[in-house]
Amino acid sequence: MAEAIARSLDPQQTMVIDSCGVHPGSVLDSGARSFLEKRGFDLSGQGCKGFREVLPLAEYSAIITVCPQEYVQLPQLPSAVRVEHWNTSDPTGYVGAGREKAYQNLHDDLKSRIEKLFAVLMKS
Repeated sequence: MAEAIARSLDPQQTMVIDSCGVHPGSVLDSGARSFLEKRGFDLSGQGCKGFREVLPLAEYSAIITVCPQEYVQLPQLPSAVRVEHWNTSDPTGYVGAGREKAYQNLHDDLKSRIEKLFAVLMKS
């Protein structure tokens, strides 16, 4: 979800944006996919990737983790790389209308954080 939101906030593709994990799944979360597709997000090119399937982490301006295990397993990175862990809610445990609301809350939280991060990165 974060990758799709970030890409939508950078339509000119001025930044390299990737999403990856320590132990990526084999498919994107179906609830997140459904939520984003209903709202017109372009998910082409998105998939589950591991750390080794993207640029070397030291080449990114910022690394954001949303899962604690990812944060603790990050390698040592140069001080120029901004590293943050964002505690986010996991909507997968909700059902019915609560599930849709949980995805909406996650979307809103991520969008706000990404907008703030982009503002900081653009100033650097």
